[in-house]
Amino acid sequence: GHEYVKDPKIHVDADSEECWVFIKLNNGLGDAAAITINEDWTLVETAEDGLVYAYHTTVKAGQSTTALFGGFTFAVDADPENYDDKTITLTGYAVQAEGFQSSVEAWETGFGTK
Repeated sequence: GHEYVKDPKIHVDADSEECWVFIKLNNGLGDAAAITINEDWTLVETAEDGLVYAYHTTVKAGQSTTALFGGFTFAVDADPENYDDKTITLTGYAVQAEGFQSSVEAWETGFGTK
């Protein structure tokens, strides 16, 4: 029942291009870790190794996204020994904004499955 506070964000370097950004969430704890995704993020792909979320708008150089989630709550009756992968892994991706009209188009062209 413990709540863990987290704030996973994407930070775009000051010398970078404006870009579409994405976070892949691999929740190795499954249902034992209740995660609520921030409304600024949209699911764009369900991959074998996680769920990919796109930020609602492009991010300019030197700026950051809002957090994908604010934390997670570990289930009261969950036994960590029952999970092979006891981690929540986040992977960030970026695709330059120029030439793409939407995050979905950018993801499918840059990384995703078509």
